[in-house]
Amino acid sequence: MLTLFARDDKTKIIKMRRMTMVETNQKGQTAIILAVLVLAVILTIGLGFSALVLNQIKTMRAVGFSAEALYAADAGAEKCLYQVRQEIESECGAAGGGTTSMQLSNDASFIATKTAGPLINSLGRYQTASRKIELSWTE
Repeated sequence: MLTLFARDDKTKIIKMRRMTMVETNQKGQTAIILAVLVLAVILTIGLGFSALVLNQIKTMRAVGFSAEALYAADAGAEKCLYQVRQEIESECGAAGGGTTSMQLSNDASFIATKTAGPLINSLGRYQTASRKIELSWTE
């Protein structure tokens, strides 16, 4: 009778060990799933943040290009106005008006046009940006 009782105890112990192993495996699976979910959330936040930063970098680059284009347009308007004021009979200084253009050292360019009246339109370009200046005066 003692042997039978011991056999039942062994069976219970084996069953308890199996249950403990199953519980341990389930806890491990839960930990892995939780870790993957946390990493996915962190990755999503990181990618969203990097997309915002890249967008801001593109915007700042465009602002810089815009300023360079504006400076080029200003240079064109100044050159054309100088020719008109000095009465240089070429390009913008011609009696009926005219056009002058130039490629600048920083790869910006401008096209300045004087009409028959006191009006100068100058278009400056740099990379992907272009800016226009209109200059008028009284004689």
